[in-house]
Amino acid sequence: MRDIRSTMGNGDLTAKALLVLAGVIYGIICFYNHYLFRTFCFDYGVYNFAFRDYAHFRISACTLYPQPHINFLQDHISFTFWIFIPLYWLLGWIFGTYSLMVIQTALILTGGWFVYRLVELKTGQTRMALPALLLYLFFYGRWTSFDADCNLAIMASSMIPVFLYYFEQKRFLPMYLVLAFILLTREDMPLWTLFIALYMLITGFRDKAVRNNSLIVMAASSIYFMLIFKWIIPLTENSFKQYSLFNYTSLGSNPSEALTFIFTHPFKTLALFFENTSGNPVFDYTKLEFYLVYLIAGGYLLFFRPLYLLWFLPILARKMLNDEPLRWSSETYYSIEFVSLLPVAVFCIIGNFRSPSLRTWMLWLVLAGSLGITVYKSLPGEHKSPFWYDKKHGFYNSSFYKAGFNAGKIHRNLNQIPGNVAVSASGSLATQLAWRDTIYHFPRVEHARTIAVFSDRDTYPYNQTDFDSLLYTFRFNGNWTTIADEYPLLILEKSGTPASGNLRTGMDTTLYFCNAEKPAPDGKSLLADGNLVFGNADALSREASKSGTNSIKLDESAQFGFTTVVPEVKAGERFVITVWQREGNASGRIIATATGPSAYYNADQEVVMKAEGWELIRKDVRITQTWPGQELKIYVWNNTQEPAFFDDLRIMRISPR
Repeated sequence: MRDIRSTMGNGDLTAKALLVLAGVIYGIICFYNHYLFRTFCFDYGVYNFAFRDYAHFRISACTLYPQPHINFLQDHISFTFWIFIPLYWLLGWIFGTYSLMVIQTALILTGGWFVYRLVELKTGQTRMALPALLLYLFFYGRWTSFDADCNLAIMASSMIPVFLYYFEQKRFLPMYLVLAFILLTREDMPLWTLFIALYMLITGFRDKAVRNNSLIVMAASSIYFMLIFKWIIPLTENSFKQYSLFNYTSLGSNPSEALTFIFTHPFKTLALFFENTSGNPVFDYTKLEFYLVYLIAGGYLLFFRPLYLLWFLPILARKMLNDEPLRWSSETYYSIEFVSLLPVAVFCIIGNFRSPSLRTWMLWLVLAGSLGITVYKSLPGEHKSPFWYDKKHGFYNSSFYKAGFNAGKIHRNLNQIPGNVAVSASGSLATQLAWRDTIYHFPRVEHARTIAVFSDRDTYPYNQTDFDSLLYTFRFNGNWTTIADEYPLLILEKSGTPASGNLRTGMDTTLYFCNAEKPAPDGKSLLADGNLVFGNADALSREASKSGTNSIKLDESAQFGFTTVVPEVKAGERFVITVWQREGNASGRIIATATGPSAYYNADQEVVMKAEGWELIRKDVRITQTWPGQELKIYVWNNTQEPAFFDDLRIMRISPR
C-alpha cells in the first residue's frame, strides 16, 4: 500500500479538481440546453411534471402524454422522484425546472468520486484511480448522454460505483441504502444488481459477510423484479395504457417467454447480439460500432478477467436484444451503464498485472484509445452512426451557445404566463412550463387557456406545413387572442369573444411551399405543395442547400428565382412569405408586386432566424385594396455579381371568408 499512502493527498486533490472541471462543463451544457430551448418534452418535460406532482403528494395523470389518463408510473416503474421530494422544496425556488439537471449532475459527480475511491481501494494505486475517473467523466458516452437532457438510467448508473464501494468496504448499511435507491429508479435495475451481486458472491465466497450479503442482494433483486412484472405493472395498467417498454419480440412477449427462449435457444440468442433485427440495412453496423467504441476504450481487457463480464452481461443483453436500433448504438444515454462501470473494471484489471512496465503500457494504451475514439466520435462526418448528433453536447462548438433567436425575450414572455393557468405548449417550451397542474403538449389543447408555441420548429407530431395550417386555424378562428407574436414565439390566450387588434375572425389559410426539389417536366418551372407553379427552374443549383439537395442560385446571369403569381388577390388578405438565404450576401430580397397597373411594390423584409449558415427572411404583405389585375407576383431577387442561394420558399395566404 506504499503507493496509495504516498500519493493519496495529491491524488485526492487532482480527483477533486477533475470533478470540479467536469461539474462546470456539465453545468454549462445543461444550462445552455435548457435556456436555449433544446430540452425535450419527452422525457424532461414529463420528468418535471412528475417531480412537481409528487412533491405536492399527488399521482396525477400527466397531461403531456398524447393519450389521456396516463400517469408517470405507467410509463416507468420509478419511485425516484418520490425520494427527491425534499430536494424539490430545497432547490426548486432557486433552480426551477433546472433542478433535476442539478440533481443529476450531483449524482454523476458523486459516482465519479466513488469510481476513484473504488479503483484506489481495489488496486492500491492512485495512478490507476485517476485514469479511471478521467474515463468516467470525459469519455464519449458521457458527453452524448447529455443529448437526453436528464434520465433515470443516468442517475441509477451513477450510483452503481457507490454501491460497489460500500460492498467492498463491507459497510452494509450505506450499501443497502444505495441499493434501494438503484432498485427504485427503474424496473430493469434489479437484473443488473442481481448479476453484480453474483460477481461479489463468486469473488468473495470465502468471506462469510460478503457471501451472506451477496445472497441477500441477489434475493432482494430477484424478488423485486418479479414483484414489478407480476404485480406492480399489472396494477398500473388500464384501458388507456399498457406497459410498452418490454420490446424484445425476437425473444418473446414478456420476461418469462424471453427467459425460456434464451435457455432453449442459446446459440440463436448469441447471434442476436450481433444481428440487425430491424430489417433496415441502415442499421447493419450499429451494433458493431458500439462494440468497437468500447473495445477501443479498454473493453478487450475484460477477457483477461472474465468474471468482470458479469457486470456487463445483463445491460448488454438488454441493449442488443431490444427491437429499437437506437438502443444498440453508442449514442445518447443508451451506453451510460458502460461509461459508469467499464473504467472500474479496466483499471482494476490493469492495476493487478504483475509487471510494472505492462501496467504502464496498458494504462497509456487505454487512455490513448479512449481519447482517440472520443475525438473521432465527436467530429462530424458522413461515416458516423445514423443517430449521431452533437447539437446538445458540443460545448466545444461556438454554435452550441447560439439559439438563432432572442432567447431572453422568449423567457420574459413565458414568465408572464401565470403558474396556475393550463397551458398547451410546443415540446421545448413545455419543459419550461411543466411546473403547473395542467400542461399539454401542443396540439393537444383540451382545457388549456394559453397556447405557447414556436411557429417554425418543434412541430412534432406534424410536418411544418401541416403544423402551420393547424396553428393558423387556432390563431384566426375567433376563439383565441394573440398575446405575443415575437418570432418564433407565438402565445395565444383563450377568449370568450373576439378581440380587436391582433385577433381576426372568420379567416381561411392556404399554404404554398416550394423546396426547389421538384422540377416540372418542361424543365422551366418548379412544382410545389399547393396549386401554384414557381418559375426559374434554370436557376437550380446543388452547390448549397438548406434542405434536400437543391437551392436557387442567383447572380448577374440569373437574377430572379421562385417566381410565382397568386391569382384573385382581394382586399383584407394577408401574405406571410419566408425563404431561407445562405448567409454572406445581404443583397438578396423577397419581392412582392402587383401585376396590373397598381404601383404596389414591396421589397421590405426582416431576418428572423439564423441556423447552420442560413438566415430566414420574412416578409409580411397586407392587401388594403383590390387591384384591377387582382394578382400578386412574388419572387426572390439578387442584382449583384456575388451569388446568393435561396431555399424553401413558403407563402401563407390568410383570407377573410
